[in-house]
Parts: sequence; structure tokens; C-alpha cells
Amino acid sequence: MKLFDFKLAKQIIKQFDDLGMLKYATLGMQEDWSHCSEAIWSNGDYVKVILDNCEERQDEYQNQRYNESSDRYETLTELFGAYSDILVADITGSAWATPVIEVILNDGQTFVFDCSRGEFTTDVLDRVNMAIKVAKYNLEENDTRSLEDVQQFKPVTSCEKES
Repeated sequence: MKLFDFKLAKQIIKQFDDLGMLKYATLGMQEDWSHCSEAIWSNGDYVKVILDNCEERQDEYQNQRYNESSDRYETLTELFGAYSDILVADITGSAWATPVIEVILNDGQTFVFDCSRGEFTTDVLDRVNMAIKVAKYNLEENDTRSLEDVQQFKPVTSCEKES
């Protein structure tokens, strides 16, 4: 079973946010994105609390969910409620789909990274560092905008006729 790696997700978010680049982050299952994804970061804040002991909580949940001798929770709804802090779209992972994090930057660039617990963390972080370099390069190349220009961008909300 591939479980979400919340610590890795936090690290990826921190790397982009420390540079002032991150607008949104969403965790989900790559092969079933429309049903199994949930926003965790939006415009400078976590919208889903990610605990430091999330791995322990995931292991507890897995044991409660799949151990037939466990009778602590009478219904799945009770179980889901007790462990909502480590569920993404009501799941902790998947036997067949790939847990990923999608990050959308302030300038609209989007990157997707594997976010599976215990899977190639170093490789993922290398890809994050490469994505940051690409994002910075794109900022420089697009009309020589700086990161500050993108952060201070104010969208046009109406069309005014020039006098």
C-alpha cells in the first residue's frame, strides 16, 4: 500500500513557500485525481493541518481499518472521523494509485511530485530543486519579470475605456 508522505509534502511546501513562489498545494492520487485529491495549502496557509506524528497515526489507522479483530470503531464513518487529520479525500493511500503533490506557483506554473511514504525521498527532493530552478528561469525569461514583480502582480478586474 502506498501511503501519503505528509512530512515530504510539508518539506516541498516549505521549499517553495520560503521563496515566496507557492500559491496552492494539493495532495491526491495521480490516477484518480478527480475523486481522490484535497487542497492542503492555499495562499500562504495550510488549509489542512499536518501533524508531526502523521506516520504513527497512519499506522494506527491502517491497523484499525484492516485488522478484522479490531472492534474499536463500530462504523467506517466513526473511524474516518477519528483519523480525519491523516486522510486525504477520506483515504490514506492506495494499493494501485500513486500519491502525489501538485504545487501551483504564483505565476501559474504547475509541478507534480511523487509523495509516497518511504519512496525515493532524495530523488523527489532533487526534482523539487530542479523545478525551483526551472521556475526561476521561467520568471527571468518571461519578459524579464522578477519574482517581486510576480508577487506584486494585480490582475485587471475590469476594462476601462481610455480617455
